[in-house]
Amino acid sequence: MNDSRAIGWIRVLFACAAALAARAALADSDVIFADSFGALCGNNVIEVPETCDGNCPVCTEVYPGYTSSGSPGTCDVVCHIPIQTCQAGDSVCPFVAASAGAQCSAQTDAECTGSSWKAQFVFNVDTTGQACVTSYAYGIQGGASYDITTCAPTSGQAGAGDPQITTVVDNNGTSYAVGNDDCTDPTALPLLAGWTCHNSAGQPKMSCASPSPGGFRAAAGAFRLQITVCRYGTDGGIAPLYIWYNGTATPNPG
Repeated sequence: MNDSRAIGWIRVLFACAAALAARAALADSDVIFADSFGALCGNNVIEVPETCDGNCPVCTEVYPGYTSSGSPGTCDVVCHIPIQTCQAGDSVCPFVAASAGAQCSAQTDAECTGSSWKAQFVFNVDTTGQACVTSYAYGIQGGASYDITTCAPTSGQAGAGDPQITTVVDNNGTSYAVGNDDCTDPTALPLLAGWTCHNSAGQPKMSCASPSPGGFRAAAGAFRLQITVCRYGTDGGIAPLYIWYNGTATPNPG
């Protein structure tokens, strides 16, 4: 075999070896990719896209208006998802953020009594000179849904200080949940509506009641709410009090 033919065969052999090496490298990279990004449920390691693995929570909610998704068996449990569908049987008349609350009505959700969610300014709450202020809101309807807040539609309308809604009680003595001071839960109705819960100093200090994204439903026979607002510590101020409602009557100060 002459030198030129020998060199040609050597080049062919090198080309074949290079091709085989490239295929082997590709196969190895495929295995690495699968090992790196293919989550294995049950190995006690939280891998993308898992939300848990070996430590999945049991979803429990104190307030209505929330659902959950996934299961421990698939390592994708997600709790505290605000209900955003108008439907009967979930004990809530939800504020649907994507439709500005207009979607859920008596025609689309058995838990709703009005045509949509609306907001009504009721009065200003002044906690500068005293610890607590008690006011009343009338036009309440049994079965209708409400959310009371010192949050505001825009930052230019934000109140001052650090007001805290401490109690909401109707004329029959029924108390309603108020556990969302400072309105820090992003699923709160005013925040779903795009309102600001910061005060005029830019601090997240405004209050929401109820914590549910669908507010609370007034008990049968209710026509008035007694609302007590206190300042937190010594941080008093004047803040607007709004009532979000899904009912046929507009809340008013009487």
